Amino acid sequence: MSELSIAISIAGLFGSISSIVFAYLAFKRNETNDAKEQGENTGEIQADIQYIVKMLSTLEQSLVKLEDKERQMLERLAKVEQCLTMLQQERRDKQWK
Repeated sequence: MSELSIAISIAGLFGSISSIVFAYLAFKRNETNDAKEQGENTGEIQADIQYIVKMLSTLEQSLVKLEDKERQMLERLAKVEQCLTMLQQERRDKQWK
């Protein structure tokens, strides 16, 4: 073999090895970026879930307050109806006398 063919073979081997190394490095870089993006997405999803849980808790507290107010209003309405019934009964009793 001539020196030129040996030099070309070595250059080709060096080119092949360097392309493999660069491909591996690019793969690792993309893998790191993919992991970073996945971590960001996971973090965003967790933050959204925490926000939803917090809002549901707030809505639940508001619902409890509304239910209490509704119960109080129904109690007051029942008392008014009872009073009205008593007044109507008294009025009937006075008319019959």
